[in-house]
Amino acid sequence: MENLNFSNDLVEWTFNNEKIRVPSEHAIIASIDNLNNYVVIETGEQFITNRIYFYSFSGEQLLFCDKQNGLINWNVDSKQHNVEIPNILNIGFFLKKKVIIVMYLANEKEAIIFDLDGNFLCEVEKVSNYEMIYFQEYPDYISIVMEGNSDTEDKFKRSSKNFKLDVLTGELEEAGLSY
Repeated sequence: MENLNFSNDLVEWTFNNEKIRVPSEHAIIASIDNLNNYVVIETGEQFITNRIYFYSFSGEQLLFCDKQNGLINWNVDSKQHNVEIPNILNIGFFLKKKVIIVMYLANEKEAIIFDLDGNFLCEVEKVSNYEMIYFQEYPDYISIVMEGNSDTEDKFKRSSKNFKLDVLTGELEEAGLSY
């Protein structure tokens, strides 16, 4: 996978000497995930992401998330799956770890985890004094990066932390500062 380029209406890259072209209305960013072997395309207007697409390096759409309408569609092993979740903030598609994690706006439970077959695994409860910001993948685990309030700051006024996530139980373990 090489030569990833994007404009407002097109994302393209080269894979196995073949040019892959994906029309993308209002593309904001396109990035490569070499750990999971896919391209992520975020689209929207005024630099606000409304839709997120995940494509295999060969150009096959793997997952689509419409944040505004709460729709998630994905295709794994030639099986189509659909889930509706209101108030989606972010989505993590972790092929190697065989899970999809959806961050959404709620009171106590702010993330939900599915396996790639669409089976519910668990919900993740919000940590007191923290707000979930985004997911970060490591070779051995997934973390949720959270921003703390003034009660969580260290002596240097840092309050962003990684919380290691158990994808089967939803339990979080503080793993240190996030940079």
